[in-house]
Amino acid sequence: MSCPTEDELRLYSSGSGEAEWRARIATHAATCSSCPAKLRAMAKTIVDRPEPDVTTPGLRQQTESKGQHPGDKLGRYVLRKRIGAGGMGVVWSAHDEDLDRDVAIKILRGVGAELWGRFEREAHFTARLQHPAIVGVLEAGHLPTGEPFYVMRLVTGDSLDKLIEGRPGIAERMALLPSVIAVVNAVAFAHRAGIIHRDLKPENVLVGEFGETVVIDWGLAKAISGPEDTVTATDVSRAANVTAVGSVMGTPAFMPREQALGEPVDTRADVYSLGAMLFHLLVGQPPYTGGSAVKVLNAVISTPPPPLPSTGLPPDLRTIVSKAMAWKAVDRYADAGELADDLRRFQTGQLVASHRYSAREHLGRWLDRHRASITVGAFAAVGLAVVAGVSVQRIKLQRSIAQQRRAEADQLLERTVLDMKAKLLPLGQVELLEPVTRNALTYFEQGEPPFSDGRLHRQEVMHATLGSILQARGDAAGALNEYRVAADRARELSGREPQNLAWQFNVGTRQLQLGETLLAQRDLPGASRELASGLATAAHVLSELPDDVDAKLAVTAIHENLADVAMATQHQADALSEYTVASTLADEALAAAAGNADVQHRVLSTHLKLGTALLDSDPAAAASRLHAALDLAERNHLAESGTAEQKQLIEALRARLATANERAPH
Repeated sequence: MSCPTEDELRLYSSGSGEAEWRARIATHAATCSSCPAKLRAMAKTIVDRPEPDVTTPGLRQQTESKGQHPGDKLGRYVLRKRIGAGGMGVVWSAHDEDLDRDVAIKILRGVGAELWGRFEREAHFTARLQHPAIVGVLEAGHLPTGEPFYVMRLVTGDSLDKLIEGRPGIAERMALLPSVIAVVNAVAFAHRAGIIHRDLKPENVLVGEFGETVVIDWGLAKAISGPEDTVTATDVSRAANVTAVGSVMGTPAFMPREQALGEPVDTRADVYSLGAMLFHLLVGQPPYTGGSAVKVLNAVISTPPPPLPSTGLPPDLRTIVSKAMAWKAVDRYADAGELADDLRRFQTGQLVASHRYSAREHLGRWLDRHRASITVGAFAAVGLAVVAGVSVQRIKLQRSIAQQRRAEADQLLERTVLDMKAKLLPLGQVELLEPVTRNALTYFEQGEPPFSDGRLHRQEVMHATLGSILQARGDAAGALNEYRVAADRARELSGREPQNLAWQFNVGTRQLQLGETLLAQRDLPGASRELASGLATAAHVLSELPDDVDAKLAVTAIHENLADVAMATQHQADALSEYTVASTLADEALAAAAGNADVQHRVLSTHLKLGTALLDSDPAAAASRLHAALDLAERNHLAESGTAEQKQLIEALRARLATANERAPH
């Protein structure tokens, strides 16, 4: 077939024509060197052509039947799984066979020059925005049938709206604030490049396992200085949090009033949407709710945004959100860059430009910055200098508020490190965890002693965490040093408040860690000393809290390690006695917390060691112990779904049970 004429290509590009004729054009375009470029140029320049008449039977059948399936190939890309769909396109995960990497591919769905042009504009805009928090375009092209597609790096993670939904408390949601700030910075970058997004919402933000944040779906993006869109009638017959493409474009629950009215918008529309995302984060729901998009659009047009709660939130952060979400565009930040500046000031404890601080707030922030270097006498002098008539009671109140905020920040940082430890340490990814832990430790050790109880405890926790990291890395000497510092901090805390059972329990836990590390280094006398001392402390806590599972587990672990020391020093009878106590305590903990993974692990471990120790002297008793542990594993399906350590224990239990059965009298 010879190349089609310009008129024929224009007709094909518009989505018109009989199915058989369109198939011939598509087949030709797949092998022609010039026609695909002409088709792309037409898609970019012809924006006024009519929508195809999809009521024509042949065209409707062709439109509904086309599609992709897992295993289909687009050049070097093999489609794997459909992972999402937007107003214009379908997104697939795929594998790049040439470079052996996983990617994402977005393919236009639908017909018509308007959608085609918008889709290609999305690809061009996204490709221009080279920013770590904006998904990157790797390649673009056309299917043999002419539809455009583009290839992106594959981003994994949960959408921000799902993360917010899973965190009912404000303190938990505030931990996501850095992700929203990353979004603001990405949009600020786009604004500087002359592009607005127009559909910013938590669903269009992905947050990865390690906090990496990416803004996706730039399908409604446009150049700030470009022409307004030529679009069809409004489509609002969908949910309020779903993107609509029509005379009103965007997501009703997160769009500003001027966008809901279908008026031209600029960077301040994105600023409003970013403010609405912050509102959603702080309150736990969008600023406008109410079911259908029509109702939400009417509310956005007729009613100013609701205010944030007046209590429980920092006043300067409330001011930032209120300014970003101002009903009138002229009252908002000019662009996302200005919003990012104020958020950065808030995050670093500086004065927020949009917030009017009272004398009390000024004083409190000054105290926060200079607390380590001023005396009680200086407090009064500073108070008099900042505002006449501020009483000592007010200064104390502000100091208390500042201390409370510092404590909340400390708690958040500690929780973040421990969450990362729980995820990364079992995977052996200490190279990611170690620098974060060291930085947190440096932060908690700022200032001069004596430290507050909370800060001293967090120093203890960070030193112990660093010890676990070094131990996993094979640095036993470094781990031992960190555990010793952690034990010193724990003893100092316990000495301050001798009746505090939590501080006493921490002392026993740190001595257990020291004993285990010394035992691994074959320092048996040192291990015995630390374990015996830890046992006295932990056993006292257990006597006061007999139903506490954690205390019971700690005592169990100490008895098990003391038995290991006895075995290593050839004291068989002592080892049997310690293993018996450990397995009994483990069974008691199991009765109280059958689904606890730590309890299950300890039961398997103690019964394995006791059964092994009994093999020579009483193989029947050994078989009974080993069989009981395997019953636990079978009831909880640990052989299939347990941790790697649990599976290793199960294999060892089976091997020992086979030996015990061979030796036991029949």
